[in-house]
Amino acid sequence: GSKSRDGLVMSGFPFLRPSRNRCDLYACHSALKLILHFLRQAAMTINMKNVAVKIEICTNSAYAWKLLHDSDRVARWGEYSFLEEFKFDGKGPSSLANPDLLFPLCKTFDRLVKKDLDDGEDCYKNPKICIGKSVDIRFIHSADATYLRNLDYPVSKVDQLAKEAAMWQFCRAKNAAIK
Repeated sequence: GSKSRDGLVMSGFPFLRPSRNRCDLYACHSALKLILHFLRQAAMTINMKNVAVKIEICTNSAYAWKLLHDSDRVARWGEYSFLEEFKFDGKGPSSLANPDLLFPLCKTFDRLVKKDLDDGEDCYKNPKICIGKSVDIRFIHSADATYLRNLDYPVSKVDQLAKEAAMWQFCRAKNAAIK
């Protein structure tokens, strides 16, 4: 679901029975992919060369926030070329960080911040697109998201709407699989 005029986009997690922590990381990665898509669309219609892009991704997951709140560390993790090279140096054991999900999220984050993007079609034939003069991305916890308090919905209502969107997406995927 979304509320475009307020800049609010919610996405659900379509897979069955994963751990909550994996869902939370997947949701944050999905948010980055949506942002990439929106910035590419904007770059195709307007000149973004002088636009400073500031993005705050809000999560209600303490797990995801603890892994992702340090943008410099996330960008550093994204500089590794391959998962096998990836060195998790955050708090706690690497296995609990879900490196199979954390690494691609960090790669996407790093590409967005460095603006290392192609047009999404054929990166060898088409020039890189400009998604902004600078791109600043921060992950924040919903408890710290003051802008959510200024919307028409309380944070609990936003959580409820996100859950409804996830259930709608799940039922839609389930019905499509049955047909």
